[in-house]
Order: sequence, then C-alpha cells, then structure tokens
Amino acid sequence: MFVEIAKGLLPQKFRKALKHKLLSPRGYVDLQTQPPWSSPNVWEVVVATYLGKKHPAIFEYGAGASSIHHLRNLLNGRGGSYTAVEHDRSWYGRVCGAVVELAVRLGRSCTTRQTVFGTDALDFHMSISMADSFFCEICLKWRAPERGFREGEGSSEQFENYIKASGEGPYDLLVVDGRARKACVDHVLDNHLLKKGGTLALFDAGRGIEGWLGKPALTGDGDYQPAVRRMQAQGATLLDGIGYFSWPNLDEDFLIGRPNPPIPREACVLTLESGSKPARGKAVPRAHACG
Repeated sequence: MFVEIAKGLLPQKFRKALKHKLLSPRGYVDLQTQPPWSSPNVWEVVVATYLGKKHPAIFEYGAGASSIHHLRNLLNGRGGSYTAVEHDRSWYGRVCGAVVELAVRLGRSCTTRQTVFGTDALDFHMSISMADSFFCEICLKWRAPERGFREGEGSSEQFENYIKASGEGPYDLLVVDGRARKACVDHVLDNHLLKKGGTLALFDAGRGIEGWLGKPALTGDGDYQPAVRRMQAQGATLLDGIGYFSWPNLDEDFLIGRPNPPIPREACVLTLESGSKPARGKAVPRAHACG
C-alpha cells in the first residue's frame, strides 16, 4: 500500500532514495516501531474484524510492518494463527527476523523450524507460547514468481504458487496487499477461504480508475476494478483513508517533505455474513496456520 502511495505522490528521484532507505542495510527500517502501512482509520476497521475472537486465523498476501502489528494483537489477546506470503526473498528475510525479534523483546518462549521446497519456496514456522496454555502460531512463506517475471503487478501465471500459498483456510481475516492482487481475490472467493463472519480486505482499491492518486488508469493485471466490482456484488464496502502519515508519534525526520493527502478507495472490505453459506455449497475446511 505504502509503495503505491509513494509512486503517486512523490517525485521519482525521491522514491528511489526512499526505497534505498527502506531496503538497504544502512537505511534499515525497524519494523518493531513502524506503524502499519495504511491509514489509521482503515487499519482500525480491518483489525476490528478479528479482535475479541478466540484464536482468530489471519492470512496476508504481502508481509511487512502489518505482520508485526497483527502478531502483537494476537499476543495481547488469546492467541491465534498468522500466515503471510512474500515474493521478495530479501524482504522476506527481514520480516522473519523481525518476528523473531518481537518474541525476544516480549520475553516469550518460542520454537522455530524451516521447511525448504526446492529453490523457489520455503516456509518459516514459529510458535510463541502465551499465558494459560495459549499459543500464537506463525508461518511466513516465500514463494518466488516464475522466472519470466521482472517487476510490476504480476499475473496469475507468474504468481501461481504465491496465490495458492493461502492453502485451504478458512480465515477470519484475509488481506490482499501484495502481488497479483486481482488473481488473489478471485482465488479467495472461488475457493471459499473465509470463515462465516470472515473478512476479505483488498488494498489500493482505486487502482484502475483514471486519476486515482494522480495517476493514469492502469489496465490489465494492474486494474483492480473487476475484483472490486466482484466484491461489491457480494456486499463489500469501500474505505477512504485519511492518509498514511496520519499516525500519531511518527518520527519527525521521517515526515520531512512527505505530503499526507487523503486516500480515496484505499481499501475494499467484504465481510461474509455469519449466517450465510459459502457459494456453490462447498464444505468449509478447518483452519490451519501452515501447509
């Protein structure tokens, strides 16, 4: 989400410098202190869908600062499972390290293991113990795109293994904020990956609309409007963000030179009614953290 806003609002030279700061060792960003990369009001709506639930199951397409915040919520509650998939191996390694650091900072006992699938996929499993015999189960997945992929949104063919990394679910919250988002939404809805009462959140729901964030309308895989319309047909709502840089207590140096306009259609959120049944009469499988 943050990258899309930066592309729309910041000069190219500044965007390159920001990317260097985010990804280079010297400009390391502490994911423990970063706010979620979304507007505060949108984040509050998204997390409210699972707060208070017993052992909620969360899945994210795209890992980052939000991973740490979701895990904090689970650890402050009654546990649950968090699974995410990432396509960039370097960034994936940083997120794995941040998750371990979170457990260490909190003084929680944990166990870890890694499962390698050839040269293009691996899973990092972690279990964090909590009070009253509760656990937080974590699985961070790396799925490389097909070798023909260079950059950009990515197609369903290039990200087939990434898209299928969600497994069978079902989930209380499923966030689409990574690559091949339109194909990810179709996969979630076609395979009924939400629990009854579960929520699907698609970020950057304005992509594909002329002038969104001051950019020309994107086409093909970068046009999310077919996915938005499909979600709206099932009762989804659009959320306008108040601005990524609206979080309190942001570092003053980080805010220098950064505009903070509102973000129309920041997210499209669909919640499956608790009394409804999945389409096509497909049975709902059990939740799982990894697989």
